[in-house]
Parts: sequence; C-alpha cells; structure tokens
Amino acid sequence: MKLALKKKTLTYITILVSLLVTAGIWIGISITRDLPSATPGPAAERKTALVEDFTGLKAWKETDAISFRFNPAHRKHLFDRNRRLVRVQFLNN
Repeated sequence: MKLALKKKTLTYITILVSLLVTAGIWIGISITRDLPSATPGPAAERKTALVEDFTGLKAWKETDAISFRFNPAHRKHLFDRNRRLVRVQFLNN
C-alpha cells in the first residue's frame, strides 16, 4: 500500500514538473520573439476605421451606463461609465 502511494505521488510530481518546464520553455520562447512591425499610413487608417466600425466603438463611447446579469451567480450589475460607479444587486435564488 505504501509503495503504491509513493509511486502515485512520484507520478504526480513528475507530471507537475514536466508541465512547469514546458510552460517555462513556452513563455521563454514567446518573450524572446520580436513583435511584428507596424505599417503606418492610409492603409492602416482604413483598417483601423473598419475595426472601429465593426466593434461599435462610436456607440460604446456614447453609452452612459450598462447593466447585465450573471444568472448562475444570481447577481445583477449596473455600471455607470461617466461616474465610474458600479452597483451589484444580489438576487434571491
């Protein structure tokens, strides 16, 4: 019984160390890569305008407040963007 428990623990430790080493290598590679260079100009401005239109940036800037519910957590939120206030209402189940 003790030997099986030790093998199981050793297996978990080996898996954990392997995951940490893999994550470290992945982070190291992603940090050392160069970012793509930006290309300023009219083409970039057109793409920026397309993205802003698609995402509704103008409507978002004109929005004063938004409200939403988290049904699984039984909460209702109201966010006032102008005054930077948040109201959270906890609902009954």
